[in-house]
Amino acid sequence: MPKLFLKTNMGSIFQNDFRLHEFSVLTDALAIEFIQVIKESYADGSLILGNNITDVFYEKEAFFTISDSEFDNVLLHFKKKNIEMGYPYEIHVESRDSDSTSEFFIKPDQGLVNQLPKELLEELDEQLDKAIGIL
Repeated sequence: MPKLFLKTNMGSIFQNDFRLHEFSVLTDALAIEFIQVIKESYADGSLILGNNITDVFYEKEAFFTISDSEFDNVLLHFKKKNIEMGYPYEIHVESRDSDSTSEFFIKPDQGLVNQLPKELLEELDEQLDKAIGIL
């Protein structure tokens, strides 16, 4: 790694490489784009509503899913998790169509979540309530 980008910082015990900051910029751009995909896919009825099957109370979640194609190479999930502390919403993306598969998670801020239709969020709430046995 070229020494040009490395710097020791007072606040970290690690060497710093400022090129990694671009990951934050990319994550913000992806979060905005994924929220738009979720919103448009909900409007045209192409999201699938589901929940995971588990006996572990705090692992229960409700989610909407959409795929890139009939081969499910890329899956986009918008989840609401059953947690008492922290932020319950998560965007989960799985890419399985290349040699370098990837999976990542984004916790969108409330401003992004508020851009989604109220009905979508209400459906997630109801589905999560069913999963945890409230309904």
